[in-house]
Amino acid sequence: KVAIPAAVHEVIRVACVGDSITFGSQSVANTRNYPTALQEKLGAGYLVKNFGVSGATMRNTADKPYTKQPEYAASKAFLPDIVIIMLGTNDGKSHNWSIGGTEAAYTEDAVALIEAYRSLESKPEIYFMTSPTAHDRGTAQSRYKIIPSNVNEEIVPLQGLVAYEEKCHFIDMNLATKN
Repeated sequence: KVAIPAAVHEVIRVACVGDSITFGSQSVANTRNYPTALQEKLGAGYLVKNFGVSGATMRNTADKPYTKQPEYAASKAFLPDIVIIMLGTNDGKSHNWSIGGTEAAYTEDAVALIEAYRSLESKPEIYFMTSPTAHDRGTAQSRYKIIPSNVNEEIVPLQGLVAYEEKCHFIDMNLATKN
């Protein structure tokens, strides 16, 4: 059973924060994505809004930091009651993960993002989601230069650690997508 925060709004507002996996990679009209499915499942008592940005990263030193995108400011202005964060897959690109201090930088930027949402007037519950399993099938990961070992062996453990240390709700998409 999910603990629902005290509603600041007539409906419970859910902000989905992430990259193309959240936005809906190759989605037509931004409708084939998990936020749309979540809205359908939760129903009229919830307002689920997609703040995903294709190519976005958790790390502020990577090539497309989420916190530098307009969707970041919009997600905070939404004053969500619940925030679901899934950022890290694009941090696993070879040119992003090779930047010095990767583990410490990822953790520091993840904690700062969580704190930015926690400091909102709406005091949202935070759900921290791991990146899905990156498979080395020579298709999407190769095209986007995502290194599966960077995601699965380095970033995902950090995501679990951040969720634990920051006392966030935890969703393990990596485990759920192993096959």
